[in-house]
Amino acid sequence: MECNYPGDLEKHTHRVLKSKRFEPDEKVEGGTEMFTEINEVRVIHYLRNFDEASVDSLTSLTDTDCSNICKLLTGKR
Repeated sequence: MECNYPGDLEKHTHRVLKSKRFEPDEKVEGGTEMFTEINEVRVIHYLRNFDEASVDSLTSLTDTDCSNICKLLTGKR
């Protein structure tokens, strides 16, 4: 996906989905890019509609904020 701040968006996504990260038993390429129990449609929608103007405010998100976003993206309460 093209955007002006791909590194920041990726870092944000990893922080939000931290609790859903999958770590395989054996090392594989892209091993840090795997997540479980996510709703892929919700994540794609979130990323496609991401407001790049808010990138500066991402660092002000608390762990609770990130956890709440993760709940929305996974469809789990």
